[in-house]
Amino acid sequence: MVTMKEITEDEAEVYDRQIRLWGVEAQQHLRAANVYVKGVGALGAEICKNIVLSGVNSLSLYDPRIVGEDDVGTNFLLRSSTGKSFAETAYPNLQILNPLVKVEYVTEELSDASITNYSVVCITDGTREEYEHVNELCRRHGVVFLASGTWGMTGFVFQDCGDEFKFVSQPKVISSAKVT
Repeated sequence: MVTMKEITEDEAEVYDRQIRLWGVEAQQHLRAANVYVKGVGALGAEICKNIVLSGVNSLSLYDPRIVGEDDVGTNFLLRSSTGKSFAETAYPNLQILNPLVKVEYVTEELSDASITNYSVVCITDGTREEYEHVNELCRRHGVVFLASGTWGMTGFVFQDCGDEFKFVSQPKVISSAKVT
């Protein structure tokens, strides 16, 4: 369950543009969000950067792959080939972007026990089987699921907010002036 908390003056100053764009309530929802991202490759790095800058409560990274020399040149979060995991190498560089967000790396995959710590789970560049498994896990626990992947110039995004989510679109009526 996501617990809403008041936006502090410091947070209001940092997130001023966002608050003016989508309002205080939306920013409060973001500040309450605990996000898990699996996959800190090129796509995952960009997603994580945007999540941290948006001002969520926490971001947990999972990517056990070991950073190699080739990875450093293709991912702005991996500044050196350290022999450490992608997640462990990336997390301090994400933390620098926004000290108001708790950024950490985790060393175990999601489970029925650990998923309850998160309100949003995002998997990048996984397999179809992995997406289906994690989506089912998220549905069982009422967690928002996002999946994304890229292959060269092609990519996809899938979002499952659960059965309770309703999207309502209200068309805008634009009056036209009569031209004479």
